[in-house]
Amino acid sequence: RQAGAAVNVLVAWQVPEDRADAFGNAAAALSLVSHCYLRPAAPEWPYTLYTMMHAVSLEQVEQAVAQLARQGDFPHALLPTGTEFKKAKVRLYSDEFTRWEEQAT
Repeated sequence: RQAGAAVNVLVAWQVPEDRADAFGNAAAALSLVSHCYLRPAAPEWPYTLYTMMHAVSLEQVEQAVAQLARQGDFPHALLPTGTEFKKAKVRLYSDEFTRWEEQAT
């Protein structure tokens, strides 16, 4: 939100494996997309390609989704951010990490 994005939406796409690279490259080229990645599908969740979009309005996200749909009209699901929790940079092997690891194991 501090960067001006009032709307954050993870869009899950059901993209065939043979189209994933081309579609992912097109998605990653959009300025609204901060993350674009592939994951394996699951029987109850068929989506494989994910795009994290940050925008000033939901309409702007919907326009970007429509633009990507011209690359291939694949089934997709919009998952808006509900609550944003604290983000912290992980520093491996720091004293804080060592304390966390000791408590967690």
